[in-house]
Amino acid sequence: MRREIFTIAICVLMVTTIGCEVIEVKGKPSADFSNRTVTVEQGSSFTQELTLEGRDTDYRNLKVHFRMPDGVTSPDTPKTETLEDGEEWIVIVHFQVGQEVNPGTYTVYARGEWEEFNEDTDGWEGNEGELTKFTLIVQEKSSGSSDGEGEEGTLISFSDPIVLGLSGVGVLAIVVGGFLYYRSRQRTEIPKLQTPSPGIEITPTEEPGTKKFCRYCGTEIDSETAFCSNCGRETKESDEASKPT
Repeated sequence: MRREIFTIAICVLMVTTIGCEVIEVKGKPSADFSNRTVTVEQGSSFTQELTLEGRDTDYRNLKVHFRMPDGVTSPDTPKTETLEDGEEWIVIVHFQVGQEVNPGTYTVYARGEWEEFNEDTDGWEGNEGELTKFTLIVQEKSSGSSDGEGEEGTLISFSDPIVLGLSGVGVLAIVVGGFLYYRSRQRTEIPKLQTPSPGIEITPTEEPGTKKFCRYCGTEIDSETAFCSNCGRETKESDEASKPT
């Protein structure tokens, strides 16, 4: 019985040791995005700054590709021939979110393929794995926004009571201003009455041939007639009689 237990213990120890050697993780470049969470609208684009740094060893033929949800694309495939231990490599990655992407929360992964230098074997070994990731939040596109950097636009509705009130005040001001301008033009166009200059006496004149009446009998006579044809009296006042006494 003791021998069986001892044998089992030896086997477990061997499996554990072998297993540790099998799952030993090789070093990978340190990587991180500038923004861990990005919020954009449907049909917009954005950029991310990806920083990679050599860690504990040298790398060569390093290439980065992205695992994205359907409808999200990137034209960039960053790659570099060498990345030495402690060296920093910064790249700008462009992303495009299609109109067909449903609103929601997604994860974008950055995976890499590289060769790293193994000091134990004094040679280069291929490796790959996930480098970093970020959260992508897609929102429904608003009616007033334009395509671009995911910025939200605002569309002012003319049904807004405040906008309607301001519009009404503006129209009223234009109408009142036009009416006052019209009245001022009318006043300037009215001809001024001519007043006689001081010292000039205006005497009414009678047109020749007009009719008048005798002051004694009332008979209608010609204005040029000196005596009434009915009563015979003189119709014109003499200069002496017309002078004030």
